Amino acid sequence: MMLRTVSLRVMIGAMAALLAVVAGTASAAIEPAQFSHCREIASDSEQEEIAAVTLDEASWDLLAVGAPNLCVVDAVNAPAPVLMRRATARRVRRVRATCRSKVAALRELPENRIEVDIDLLSQAPVADTIVFVTPLRDFERSISVDGIGADGTATRLVSDALIYDYTRFMDVRHVTVALPRNEYRKLKISIDAVTDTTQSPRTEITRSLRESEELQRTETTVETTRPFRIGAVQLSTHRDEAHNREPVTAGYKLKGWSVSEDAKKGTTTVEVETFHTPLTSFTIETGVRNFSRRVSVLVPYRRDGREQWRQVGAATLSRISFRSFKKDALKVTFPEQQQRRFRLVFQDGDAVPLKVDNVIGHGPAWQVLFLAAPSDTYRLLLGGSIASKQRFDTSHIERLLAREIAPREFEVGPVIDNPDYDAKASRSLTQWLGSRTFFAVGIVLVVAVLGVGLVRAGKAALAESEGESDS
Repeated sequence: MMLRTVSLRVMIGAMAALLAVVAGTASAAIEPAQFSHCREIASDSEQEEIAAVTLDEASWDLLAVGAPNLCVVDAVNAPAPVLMRRATARRVRRVRATCRSKVAALRELPENRIEVDIDLLSQAPVADTIVFVTPLRDFERSISVDGIGADGTATRLVSDALIYDYTRFMDVRHVTVALPRNEYRKLKISIDAVTDTTQSPRTEITRSLRESEELQRTETTVETTRPFRIGAVQLSTHRDEAHNREPVTAGYKLKGWSVSEDAKKGTTTVEVETFHTPLTSFTIETGVRNFSRRVSVLVPYRRDGREQWRQVGAATLSRISFRSFKKDALKVTFPEQQQRRFRLVFQDGDAVPLKVDNVIGHGPAWQVLFLAAPSDTYRLLLGGSIASKQRFDTSHIERLLAREIAPREFEVGPVIDNPDYDAKASRSLTQWLGSRTFFAVGIVLVVAVLGVGLVRAGKAALAESEGESDS
């Protein structure tokens, strides 16, 4: 019983010793000398504000992943509780709504034309778009639209708009006509060349034979007349709607990029170097038209002491520019990455390598939020080999944000060297707390205390047993 009591006291003593070291380490204050660089924060507010400092490339280039080496201090170098978050803003989206309508009349006109009268039903909004629903492929038609007033007068809204389908060349289809702003509830739609002549994919072959010998062969291509079949004419309108707050995306500059080609593998590789900014996409700029390429986004990692690359995103980039139809898909997205290097690998196959003119990085805009007192001055401290993140209670800032109190953007000055920087200070006990060395020392301390305690407990138990034997 005595041995158990002594062992319990030893365990409690060891844990108390370790906690004392932790508490003593955690109590070390954040010092400006721990940060290698600083930026002045311009503050001219006459009242308390939720100050917002947006991190740019110059700031991100000095920050470690998770930004532990960042701090805001006031005029007397007292650290201010800061909250890092993605910047948000209320977005206005264009929403499409159907305008209920009916076909009032259809007329066949000379010169291979038809006219369709469309009336909006009661309570339906005014239309700004017409969509033609048709099963037809490989066509091209010219559309004109008139607005019909209450007195029957016609006003031309659209002249010779083109709808088309070029499936025989590539997957390009456009069956929408945009209308200018108007108040008309009756529309007259004119369609030119409602029938066309196409060649049949089949060929008629006539052969003349004499005793199984072919004397003459005639091949005739069959042409068919095809009407422009319209399944429906749909009217719609667009309106702006305010939605919830969404993350703000920023365009980030790159330190540089280079291109290399591998003819054997049929690939083009773009090596990208960043300012350590958080990125979620790359946009490729190129003057090449009518192409499609599969691209993969790779980031480096260490395995068995060697650099390896893993894929974090992929997409098919393309650009279609055919007659009046133009469509670009030149962006590849991926989960947020904070890396200094990326690789974009294009699969060219047997095609000519894609000529890349520029690469643009995009990612979320991050803000540093803190409460700024009126007429006070602040500095943003950056850099330094600081391992553990500062632990401040920022619930008061979060509660203010929840009440829709908008932060105010504060400008920052250029990055300069911190005149108070001390490289040794950045490895103080505060940063040592999160290191492996700290835990190793803690374990050694606990084992040592337990060993001494157990030895004493063993001696006490031995003395107790000898005393019982003498009695």
